[in-house]
Amino acid sequence: AAHFADANGEPAPIISVSGRTFPVEVRYREPGARVDQVDALIAARPAWSERLHPDRPVRAGEVVWAARHEMARTVEDVLARRRRTLRLDARASMDMAPAVAALLADELGRDEAWEREQVEAYRALAVGYLVA
Repeated sequence: AAHFADANGEPAPIISVSGRTFPVEVRYREPGARVDQVDALIAARPAWSERLHPDRPVRAGEVVWAARHEMARTVEDVLARRRRTLRLDARASMDMAPAVAALLADELGRDEAWEREQVEAYRALAVGYLVA
């Protein structure tokens, strides 16, 4: 792992996968950093603390945060990529789509037609992920 060292000569950490070892480069922020910032955003507007679905831990403030600070621009981007709800619970993600579209529309200055298009497009995608 020494040849994967950082600028200070600190070798990359080693992870073990099925008896093999691989050096990994650590490229993430501390887990609490984003959480603290989202919580501060929610504290300024308590309505954003509400979950968008009772079975999924996605709060309205997280959607707003993603739009403001992570360049989230579509319902699919929020629910499928950033929160992974599409794969974890497609039905719940379909239920959340209108709320996510409304939050994004408000943040991005989009109209109701855009919201409807986003919801329709997302639901058309999510149908393929429903478990029979």
